[in-house]
Formats: sequence, structure tokens, C-alpha cells
Amino acid sequence: MKKFIRFTGILGAGALVMSAVFKINHLMGAPELLLMGTVCSGLFIIGSLVQKLSTK
Repeated sequence: MKKFIRFTGILGAGALVMSAVFKINHLMGAPELLLMGTVCSGLFIIGSLVQKLSTK
């Protein structure tokens, strides 16, 4: 579970940063990167929540 959380966190953060760079430079693919970053960040948050609640 920790590997999944780490992977989605890194992927989500990277995709969000890259989508911002793509948007600023008006490059193609920015909406797809933004969507991927948002979904991965959501999975990261849900995974962190599940892990935190399962340890109690």
C-alpha cells in the first residue's frame, strides 16, 4: 500500500506541475495532464486516508 501511495503522489504532483507548464506555454496535452494529475492526487489522498484509518 505504501508503494501505491508513493507512486500516485509522485505521479500526481508531477502531472499537475507539468500541466501548469504546458498551459503557460500553450502546448497540447495540458488538459489531459491536468486530469491525470487530479485523478492521481485523489487516489493519493484516498490511499493515505485508508492507510491512516486502518492502523487505528
